[in-house]
Amino acid sequence: MKSRYLFCIILFAITSYHAWSQTKVWYNEDFNDNSRKWFITDNEDSKTTIENSAYQIQLKNKDAGSWSYYSASIFIDPNKDYIIESNMTQNDGLDNYAYSLIFGVKDYQNHYGIGITTTGYYKVFKRDNGEYSNIKDFEQITGINPMGSPNRVTIAKKQGRWRFSVNGTEVYSMNALPFFGSSIGWCVDNQMTIAVDNLIIKQENEINLIPNLVTGYKKINLGTNINTEYSEKLPVISPDGNTLWYSIQGDPDNSGGKEDGDEIHVATSVNDTEWTMRSRMGEPLNNTAPNYVISVTPDNNTLLLANTYDEDGGPGGAGFSMSYRTEDGWTVPEDVNMKNYSNKAKNVESCLSPDRKVIITAIERDDTYGDRDLYASFLQPDGTWGEPKNLGGDINTFGTEMSPFLAADGKTLYFSSDGRPGYGNNDIFVTRRQDDSWMVWSEPQNMGPDVNSYAWDAYYTLDASGKWAYLSSQDNSLGSGDLFRIRVAETAKPQPVVLIYGKVLNSKTKEPLSASITYRDLKTDTVKGFASSNPSDGSYKIILPIGNLYSFLAAKAGFISVSDNFDVTTLDTYKEIERDLFLTPIEVGVRVRLNNIFFDFGKATLRDESFPELNRVVTMLNDNGSMVIEIGGHTDNVGGDEANLKLSQERAASVRTYILGKGIPADRVTSRGYGETMPQTTNDTEEGKQLNRRVEFTIVKE
Repeated sequence: MKSRYLFCIILFAITSYHAWSQTKVWYNEDFNDNSRKWFITDNEDSKTTIENSAYQIQLKNKDAGSWSYYSASIFIDPNKDYIIESNMTQNDGLDNYAYSLIFGVKDYQNHYGIGITTTGYYKVFKRDNGEYSNIKDFEQITGINPMGSPNRVTIAKKQGRWRFSVNGTEVYSMNALPFFGSSIGWCVDNQMTIAVDNLIIKQENEINLIPNLVTGYKKINLGTNINTEYSEKLPVISPDGNTLWYSIQGDPDNSGGKEDGDEIHVATSVNDTEWTMRSRMGEPLNNTAPNYVISVTPDNNTLLLANTYDEDGGPGGAGFSMSYRTEDGWTVPEDVNMKNYSNKAKNVESCLSPDRKVIITAIERDDTYGDRDLYASFLQPDGTWGEPKNLGGDINTFGTEMSPFLAADGKTLYFSSDGRPGYGNNDIFVTRRQDDSWMVWSEPQNMGPDVNSYAWDAYYTLDASGKWAYLSSQDNSLGSGDLFRIRVAETAKPQPVVLIYGKVLNSKTKEPLSASITYRDLKTDTVKGFASSNPSDGSYKIILPIGNLYSFLAAKAGFISVSDNFDVTTLDTYKEIERDLFLTPIEVGVRVRLNNIFFDFGKATLRDESFPELNRVVTMLNDNGSMVIEIGGHTDNVGGDEANLKLSQERAASVRTYILGKGIPADRVTSRGYGETMPQTTNDTEEGKQLNRRVEFTIVKE
């Protein structure tokens, strides 16, 4: 009676933590239609249809050994009590082989089940890493109906024991075992046809929705310029919302003819609703290995990629890589050196935080709660990445957590999970980081029925405005999976941010420059992130979360670094601000404004926020050992001439004193006050007065 050939329909389930109730029906499928998008196929080996209010499963070829799986909106918590019931009828085929209700399924190689034959036998079995074994060998019992009559099979967990029943009679019980995975379904042994006319799950469950969720938003298919008959997945939208990177799986035109592989494509926004025709990224980003973009930095000039590459751009191994934009394209991706990186799972998804200091990844390791968990790896001072750290039980469950995306605010995390109550196979959830330990998160909330469907939903990603989200879904797709976008409900949005954009230019020639840009908390002088400008046109973008006072600095060898500051402590909505940054060549006569120098009103006492800026002047002088500078103080025209001259002299002297206190010889730094005699612009406006109140330095000698 040992089965050799199996045809399986597997349903992914999810989990919750609520009291067990024998009478609470969580899921009831009567197969009157295919609204839940059951797996339908018809090939030489097998056929599945929905007919006559039943799911018809036929294994045509006894030697096929085929199987398939389908995910649907079923949720079971394996840690609590439950009942799974299914009506099955064998209508044709061999009568001495089993058809089974299976549960706790991870894949074809890992599951449990109870099988029956129309000749009156039952068995309880499992597959563990592909090894089949009977927990309870075939045993003949009374009460199993013959060919053409329905049999109701029940699996119940109560008080830590599994109880297996056939047509209402308990036939076997045992101590419950841990689930392999979060799926249920059916298996058909050898050549036969069965009809499943009902599936009921009884358990007390409740979807934890976002509070005050307004529904009615529609998923918008991105259309044929983006989507194909194949599988589109892993969308990555640039923070400005203008560029979309994603992968297509199954296209026979992929590199090396790898029909099952993934290849990176890119498209740009034409307007608010249209996209350019997709284009396949060339070498070195695409090769014969699976290729996909994990994240793009806010400046659009650095890509975090899956897997590693060899020095010629060929396939490397598992891990991550970085590629940088050049005037001619993209560099060969460089390995991301992450300490003790390993992943037991077949798949991995990740994201890079907007400040480029944290990689969140979905992997399976020894301390994983379930199939895959979310981990964080932190950038180290030496440029390497720390060992992945499990984000803990606030987020991770016994199920699979995957496709993380950290929003522009650096706190709001979206991810997909089958380990929490939801609408479908994998649902998308949102949680918010509560502190800097990265271990304390708000309770994840389901994004609701507009985002989540009966089908598989994942890879949720937002632009910096938080207005639109992009995701992969099998719901009403053109192919096996498409890319969609949907408006983000207000209560699901991340905290607003400011997107600063512009160009880095040579102050003398106005030519674009490739420069590094660092932004810091102005009060603590801690680095909050970094960016780079486009080597072709000097363009840059940075994202600043609200609530802080920031400085940011553009730097390039041979030029004087220029800093600026932004106060975003009072903003409460998304905003875009254009600000060009000018770098000045190091040469005699060059005058440079110190933007981040602060004094108390009407006084010459330096405030603490000024020290980082002055420390950079000290560094410049140390790096250029023969340079001599003059510190110049300037005021607006408010007040008397003599008072303004005195105040400007005192402020310039105060700056000089600070610099000398850092070890710079006195003969390399002079100071002078100019009062209101050298305005940069009009004093007729408050903005003009602010520009005229300044401290600057002039290079006297290189």
